Amino acid sequence: MPNYASNTSLLVFAKSPILGTVKTRMQPSLSNEHCLRLHQALLRHTLTQVGEWEILGLSKTIFFTDGGQEARSAIRALSLPSSISVEFQVGRDLGERMTFALNKKWAEGFRKVLFIGTDSPLIEAKDLRAAIEGLATCEIVIGPATDGGYYLIGFSALRPFVLSGIDWGTSRVYKQTVQLLRTHSTEWLALRESFDLDTFDDLIRFHRTLSEAKPTSPHLFELFNVVECLIRQAQVKQCL
Repeated sequence: MPNYASNTSLLVFAKSPILGTVKTRMQPSLSNEHCLRLHQALLRHTLTQVGEWEILGLSKTIFFTDGGQEARSAIRALSLPSSISVEFQVGRDLGERMTFALNKKWAEGFRKVLFIGTDSPLIEAKDLRAAIEGLATCEIVIGPATDGGYYLIGFSALRPFVLSGIDWGTSRVYKQTVQLLRTHSTEWLALRESFDLDTFDDLIRFHRTLSEAKPTSPHLFELFNVVECLIRQAQVKQCL
């Protein structure tokens, strides 16, 4: 089998699991404690899934936002897969932090660098393979999200301008990125569309999708149970 993912680095970007700082757009439907529980469940799901992806030659790293003592203690409690290394983000906004990570991995010798988050739990190994294959002929690959952002972006050339001047956290992220690619005459490829879990309405839709699909993988079933429990608790709170 060819080592087609050699010199390829997969970077998972995530917030450190600290109470009051994660999944805040789920409020007021979810409490701070429930937002943290959801974030932890998404982290476990994503990292278990990434740890299981058997893609020959692929390097895997998670970049957390906070390297303080509280964050490091919370990260240790996650029991991360041994195949995934841990680093910390550097920069004032998401664009700067991604640029730092891209430059760092490029300096380490990687020539394909892919970013994903933890809020798109239906990403599969086939999506990553499609991205890696796309980078064989394109400089950039992007997986658009239904909310106007993207769930994946990959580089086979050092093009940090793609991460500058973006209104992060808005529905304009994907369109602004595509405009930058066109302005700079960059060869790029769009992957299939997926979605992010950002709001409580997203959580409801995700639960409905999983209910219809009947998840079979243990970690997806675990995530489904957490989501179902949180939705029920939110509904009870609304009735009080």
